[in-house]
Amino acid sequence: MNLLKENYNDTLVIIPAYNEENNIEKVINDLSIYFQNIVLIDDGSIDNTNKFALSTKNCKIIKHSINCGQGCAIRT
Repeated sequence: MNLLKENYNDTLVIIPAYNEENNIEKVINDLSIYFQNIVLIDDGSIDNTNKFALSTKNCKIIKHSINCGQGCAIRT
């Protein structure tokens, strides 16, 4: 099985993120090559993480109004 040729349409990728404006767009774009179902949990970011995530395709966003921590973001 060659990972580069696989397409995981039945897999959900969850990305908990806090203040990741410098990286999130690239991470989502790289993941969207292989995965169609991506959910970003913006855990109360005070930077532009949400804005950069919105500019990508194939990503749904859930935003916490305050930072609750990685564990809470994953449970969401």
